[in-house]
Amino acid sequence: MSQDLGVFIKTLFGEAESARSSKEKTWMKDYLQTKSEYEQDELKKIKRSKMYVPATRVKLNTVLTQVMDFLFPASDERNWDLKPSPRPELHPSVVAHYQQQAAMQGAELTPEELEKLLDKNAKDSCSAMCEEISDQLVGGSGRKSYRSVCKSVAEQKLKYGTGILKGPLVREEFREAYAVTEDGSWKLQKTESTELRPFYEDVSVWNAYPDANATRLGDCEYIFQDHIYNRQQVLDLKEFPGFKENVIRAYLLDNKDGDLDSYKALKLQQKIGSGETRKMDKRYRVYEFWGTLTGDQLASVGIQIPDEDLSEIFPANVWMLGDKVIKAVINPLEGATIPYQFDYFVEDEDSIWGDGLPKLLRHPQKALNSAMRMLLDNASVSCGPQVAANMSAFTQDEDPRDIYAFKFWPFRSVEDMNKALKFFSVPSYTNELMALVRVFNDMVDDMSVPRFMGGDGSQMRGAGKTARGLSMLIGAAHQILKDLVKSHDENITRPFFKKMYFWNMQFNPRQDIKGDFEVIATGTSVLMAKEVQLERMQTIAAITDNPRFEGWIDDEKLIKEICKNLDLPDGVLRSAREKQSWERERLAETARANVQALVEELENKGVDVQQQLLSMLQQQSGALMPEGGPHEARGHAA
Repeated sequence: MSQDLGVFIKTLFGEAESARSSKEKTWMKDYLQTKSEYEQDELKKIKRSKMYVPATRVKLNTVLTQVMDFLFPASDERNWDLKPSPRPELHPSVVAHYQQQAAMQGAELTPEELEKLLDKNAKDSCSAMCEEISDQLVGGSGRKSYRSVCKSVAEQKLKYGTGILKGPLVREEFREAYAVTEDGSWKLQKTESTELRPFYEDVSVWNAYPDANATRLGDCEYIFQDHIYNRQQVLDLKEFPGFKENVIRAYLLDNKDGDLDSYKALKLQQKIGSGETRKMDKRYRVYEFWGTLTGDQLASVGIQIPDEDLSEIFPANVWMLGDKVIKAVINPLEGATIPYQFDYFVEDEDSIWGDGLPKLLRHPQKALNSAMRMLLDNASVSCGPQVAANMSAFTQDEDPRDIYAFKFWPFRSVEDMNKALKFFSVPSYTNELMALVRVFNDMVDDMSVPRFMGGDGSQMRGAGKTARGLSMLIGAAHQILKDLVKSHDENITRPFFKKMYFWNMQFNPRQDIKGDFEVIATGTSVLMAKEVQLERMQTIAAITDNPRFEGWIDDEKLIKEICKNLDLPDGVLRSAREKQSWERERLAETARANVQALVEELENKGVDVQQQLLSMLQQQSGALMPEGGPHEARGHAA
């Protein structure tokens, strides 16, 4: 019966793979366009210059960098948060604890006092849950950090139109460490961690096969992910809970040279750009299934299902080699039948797959390449004269293509010399073609992000030459990025951290972090709040330049808030003591410069500077003395 389940799931995979085949052609074009390479059919048609302008790659990198800066600012501010529910549900033991404490002190809690205590407990637990989840997002022990995973998801989203995040799943971590054996020697061993950790990863679109009949992730009954493993990687699966070692070893024994089918191998070859097909030996295709199965199907592979539940539907996870089931379990994570999150660059209402930036720029990129090739082809033939040679006019051993200074030209006769060579020039259209290149470059900018977002300010005109105008242009250009950040909030951040919250409620042994919380995605709101706040602070800074308002604003606090809003690193701002020291040095330097200028001016006029200074000091001293002279001064002192 387990064989029947394997055949059933393999049939589903065939349907999903077939439904995805048309999209793979678009992905291949996206892949080559991002690498700035021509398709083989197109390359065969190009006879001269084969230059490829990497406009798509540059725009993709620019957008990716900007989006990552918004999602993960340098200030380490979270783009997610948790907050207690308006009326949080608390464990009865918490209420009993506070009532017992009050009773021990001979008091009785009023409803208002109890509500305040419970509200404080909910906030403390929520804060502890946030810290716990933040700790789980840090990479280590073979795990990628959440930031690194999100960068891969965002890159896939921009490149192919769809970014996929998988998880969180339950994972028992293994750590490799040296241990002393019985004979006293050291040996590298894997030790199993005693704690469970949430596992999450980015998944390439090339390895994901959703339900063939679904146009939205929420409509999927199942989703497949395939893994291309070598023999050792397949054997390593037996170390994880639930995998059947005997089935794995038997399958490897029956398929010593691997089982990677020719279609999958061909797709892998095309993706890496190889023009020839070769068999990929000793590689195995492992299928990972997430979806719903009946109790009867699960019971057929050894899962204990009560007789009355055999017709019920269960969320399940099944792994297969070929059509052999090597693992089958009921999905242990509550609230996550399919543990995948899909995010889109441009969503397609008729498909579960989106469209990426390369597809959006496909035609402008081709036009730009054509214009640049024409420019180079024309420049290559117009940069020097063309030569027409009458070969019969030269002696037999003479090659007219070998031209150099002071060359001796042997001709058959004087008449042949006048008929031997003719020089003419091909017209140059460099200016016209450069204008065409600029048109298509501007079109690429209009359909993606402006050039100045990537640091190129050579095309700035008008308002862009002023700080205020440039700020307004950048704010307008951020509209596209805001949409991408908002999409990430809705499709990745909110569902993922909701599942992370569920994971900790279900598997984390800490009771002090548990409670009734809500997930908040703050990426877009933080971005918009920062822009509004920065604009207001800049307005206030401009107002304080007016003498009428001088002294009303604390300049130190204002500049600190501006630097904080701009995510500038620590150490950029001077401390109050450093600022005072800098001001004293500046005043001293100014005074020294003024004295030096005065001395030079007096010397140029022929004045004895030293004598003049002594005279000035004597005059000042005399002005301070009483009219009666020193004796009268002593009398006054007495």
